[in-house]
Amino acid sequence: MEKLHGRFKENGPNHPLVEAAEQDYRRTHTDATDLSEDFGEETARIGARFEFNGDVIRDNDGNPRMRHEVDADGETVYENGKPKLTELRPNLEGATEIPPSRSAPKNGNDQFDQIYRTVDGDIAIVEAKSSTRTDRGEREVKPPGRDPRLVSQGTRAYLGDILRAMEDRGKKPGNIQERLLSQETRDKLRQNRVTCAVFKGNPVDTYMKDANGDRQWTGDPTANGYDHRIFDLSEKKAS
Repeated sequence: MEKLHGRFKENGPNHPLVEAAEQDYRRTHTDATDLSEDFGEETARIGARFEFNGDVIRDNDGNPRMRHEVDADGETVYENGKPKLTELRPNLEGATEIPPSRSAPKNGNDQFDQIYRTVDGDIAIVEAKSSTRTDRGEREVKPPGRDPRLVSQGTRAYLGDILRAMEDRGKKPGNIQERLLSQETRDKLRQNRVTCAVFKGNPVDTYMKDANGDRQWTGDPTANGYDHRIFDLSEKKAS
């Protein structure tokens, strides 16, 4: 390292030029992180509106996923004592993207990346990743009377723990809307009216040849679509 040699060694890591370089690195790293997160968020926003267009959602066997049919008040319609079912068809045309609570952590923890309420009242939860190489997130949940365990994004247990965090924040003065949103999502989860998916951006680095014919990175990556996965939130996939 340069700071270990010559005049940098004399003043150690506190040399003004070293400090300035480290500060510049931190700023650059922060800017790159913010840009990457923005890219992931916008990719997910575009992808979700394209994929959730009113077409039926199907499971891994190709069967349509079903949800409760509801009345004008959002209450389950019963037929012969059982919930009447209809195909799950999330449609983000005209949907409302619900902004994060001002009480939510600024680092993005304990919250969903994007939440939408469709025109017919269904909920769509979208998790955003900046790259196809980014793994799903994990969190430790502590079920009452049981040992803590790790659960992954896209599972019912993960979803429930985020909703619990939202409910806790919603108890603070002036933040009742977050608690109400959490309760609404839980109610609609019981009606199978919640769709959850992850969208991963696919940035591709671009290169050009310099005057010597050597391949050089342009520093200007381009977007190359996205990958996505729709999760199974049914009780059988609770964990």
